Amino acid sequence: MFANACFSGVVREGGAFGPDELSPALATVAHAFFERGVPNYVGTGWPVDDAQALTMADRFYSELIQRKTLGDALCAGRKAVFDEQIESTWGAYQHYGDPNDTILRPA
Repeated sequence: MFANACFSGVVREGGAFGPDELSPALATVAHAFFERGVPNYVGTGWPVDDAQALTMADRFYSELIQRKTLGDALCAGRKAVFDEQIESTWGAYQHYGDPNDTILRPA
């Protein structure tokens, strides 16, 4: 599961989570997916820039279809976003699961 949106960890009504609440909230969302059989979850721990989120998704999925691991694909996506040096979006992405998993089996 790749939740590429601002506050993809928010699970309550009302105001946004404070900085000290963001990571635990994201872990709760990831846990809900795990309980339903999803083996991996990537979400954002704080608001992300829309253009950089697109860069992240483009690079992340490009790496995955080349049979790279989730960990390597996430690292490549973070680097692509970091190289744009606009905001701190590169660090917002958090992966819960096995970084050695792939979405395509080796050829």
